[in-house]
Amino acid sequence: MARQLGLHEILTELHGAQNKWVWIGLALGLNKCVVDGISEKNNLDSLREVLSKVLDLKPLTWRKLIDVLRSKTVSELCLANELAEKFCKPLLH
Repeated sequence: MARQLGLHEILTELHGAQNKWVWIGLALGLNKCVVDGISEKNNLDSLREVLSKVLDLKPLTWRKLIDVLRSKTVSELCLANELAEKFCKPLLH
């Protein structure tokens, strides 16, 4: 069973994709109305709020986050590949 990830751990790793917080939230299954209701103080705070709302609904795995980063809407392939190498290496072989 996959280990449940914490908010701080995810934010640390997704820092480079913080400007894509809207697309990350939608790709993780948040309703557009929920995402639209998040204030845009700054990208990191908005990403924190998106991830908080997602984690309130369901646990996240690195595999799911990597899939979201690789999606066409988020398109953070370099970051996704770095995270896959770091956290999912046994799954790649």
